[in-house]
Amino acid sequence: GGLASDKSALFSSPMSLSEFYPCITLASLTEILGDPILKSHHTVTVQVLRGVVSKLKGNVVLVDELVECCIEGIAENNEDKHLAENIFDLLKLLVESVGEGLQPYLGRIVDAVEYCWMSGDALLEQALVLVKTLHSNLSTDLFTPLLPSLLPPMLDLLSEYENDERERDGERFGVKNRIKVVSVLSKIGSSLGEYTRNVVPVLVRVLENIMMTEKVTLKQADFVELTDTFLTSLHHLTGLNQGHAQQYSSRVIWCLVHVITSCDSSSTPHKLAMKSLCHMVCRLGQGYVPYILPVRSRLREVNIAADLENEYHSLVMKAVKGKTMPKEGPKIKVPSDWEMTRVDLDREVGVKDRPISEDALKELKNAWDTTGRKTPGDWKEWMRRFSLELLRQSPSPIIHICKNLAQQHQQLSHELLNASFMSVWSELCPVETSRLTMSEAAKDLVSALEIAIKAQNMPVEVLTKLLSMIEFVELHDKKVPIDIIQIGELSMKSHQISKALRCKEIEFSKKKSPKCIEALIGINNQLGLDDAAKGILNCIDRDLVLSGGGMGDHERRCVGNPVRQAWKKVEG
Repeated sequence: GGLASDKSALFSSPMSLSEFYPCITLASLTEILGDPILKSHHTVTVQVLRGVVSKLKGNVVLVDELVECCIEGIAENNEDKHLAENIFDLLKLLVESVGEGLQPYLGRIVDAVEYCWMSGDALLEQALVLVKTLHSNLSTDLFTPLLPSLLPPMLDLLSEYENDERERDGERFGVKNRIKVVSVLSKIGSSLGEYTRNVVPVLVRVLENIMMTEKVTLKQADFVELTDTFLTSLHHLTGLNQGHAQQYSSRVIWCLVHVITSCDSSSTPHKLAMKSLCHMVCRLGQGYVPYILPVRSRLREVNIAADLENEYHSLVMKAVKGKTMPKEGPKIKVPSDWEMTRVDLDREVGVKDRPISEDALKELKNAWDTTGRKTPGDWKEWMRRFSLELLRQSPSPIIHICKNLAQQHQQLSHELLNASFMSVWSELCPVETSRLTMSEAAKDLVSALEIAIKAQNMPVEVLTKLLSMIEFVELHDKKVPIDIIQIGELSMKSHQISKALRCKEIEFSKKKSPKCIEALIGINNQLGLDDAAKGILNCIDRDLVLSGGGMGDHERRCVGNPVRQAWKKVEG
C-alpha cells in the first residue's frame, strides 16, 4: 500500500531509461508482493524479482522496498514453505548483489534469520545459507557485530537436536541439522574473533556427548559423518590463530583422545582425530609437553595405524627437544566452502538489450493490427493483447522477464505499458525522424495507433492509457509522429486536462489560431490558472500591437474578437 502511494514521488524526478526500466519493474513487482489479495501470484512474482535482481547485479534499485518485502514475506508466509524459501533466495541474492550497501538494513535481515530459528525446521537451511551469504559479502567490521544475535540460536540448536529422533527420507533430523549448523560455524570461523571462545567449548561438549550416548544409537554412516564434521570444524577453528590452539588446548586434546580410544582404528573418525592430535602438537610445540605422558597412557589402550603413530611420535620428540615444528601435521581436507573468499561481484549492469527478431516483429504486427476492431469490447481485447505482446517482445531483458507473470496478472502489463512500448519503439525508430523516412514497421505502428485513438467506440480508459503512452515517449525525446492538435483534442475528450494543456501550449507556440487560443484560455481557467489565462490574452494583445502596422482595424478585430470572447467566458 505504501509503495503505491509513493509511486508518483518515485518517478517525479528525471531519470534515464536505463534507470526507469528497473525502477518501474521492481516497483510494480513489489506492489504485487505487498498485496495479500494477490497471494496466488506471490511465488511467481518472487521468482521474477530474483530474475530482475540477478540481471541488475550490483546496480539494484529500490533496495529499501525489496528488503521490506522480503522481511514481511518471510514473517507472513511461514506456513507456505515453498514461497518462504523463494523469498529467502531473493534475500540471499540481494545480499550478494548489494553487499555492504545493505548496511542500513542488516538489523532487519537478522530479524528474519531469528524468526526462522523460532519457526522450527522448516526454514533452517535457508537461514543458515543466509548467514553464510552475509559472511561472504560483508566486511568483518560489518559482519562481526551481527554475531551476538546470530550465534546463540545456532549453538542452542546443536544441543536441541542431540536427542532428536525424527526422520525424513531415512535421515535423522538431529544428524542432518547439526551437520548443517557446524558447517556454517566453520564457514564463518574467520570472522568469529573473540566469539570463538563461545563456539569451541560447545562443539567439544556436543562431540563428547555424541561419543558417550549416540555412538550406539546412531546408524554407523550417520555417526561417522556427524563425528567427522565436528572434528574437522574443531581442527579448522582452533587453527585460525595460535591463541585459539593454546586457549582451548586441554579441552580439545582430551576430546580428540576420547574419539581415538572410542573408535576402531580403521574408522575415519579415529584417523581424523589422530591427525588432529598431530596438528595440536605442531601448534603447541613445547606447550604440548605436559600432555605427552597422560595422552600416551590412554593411547596404549588402542591400536593406531603405523603411519599415524610414527607421525605422532616424531612430532612429540621435536616438541620435547624444542625443535622447530612443522606448520601443519598430516593433511586434513577442509571443505572448500569453509575457505570461500568474499564475493566480489561484477558491478557492471548485466542488462543488454536483445534485438527484435523478424519473428518477434511479425507477432507485434499481429498484436497492433486494428482490423475488425469496432466495439468497446474489441478495443479492450486489442489493448490486452497489444500490451502483453509488447512485454513478450521487449528488447529490455528487465521488462521481458515479466511476460509470464503478466499473463496471469494482466494489471502488470498495464503498469509496464509505457516502459515496454518505449523499449520497442526505440528499437523500431532509434533516432527521431520524419514519418517519410522511418522504417515500414514504425510507420505501420503509428498508423495503427492513429486508428485506435480516433476510433469512435474506443473506451475512455483505453484511450487514456494510449495517450499517456504516447506522451511518455515524447517526454523522453522519442516522439511518435501523431498530430499534436489531434492529441490535445483527444486528451480533452478523455478528461486528461493537464495533458491537453501541454498539447495546446505546444500548438500555441507554433500557431496562435483563435480556436487554439480559446481552448488554451478555457483549459487554464478549468485548472484554476487564472494568471496563465490572463497572460495568454496579454500575449495576443502584444502580438496584435506589434503587427498593427501591417494589419487593419477590421483584421485585428477579426483576430481579436474570438480571444476576447474566450476571455469573457473566463471572466463569466
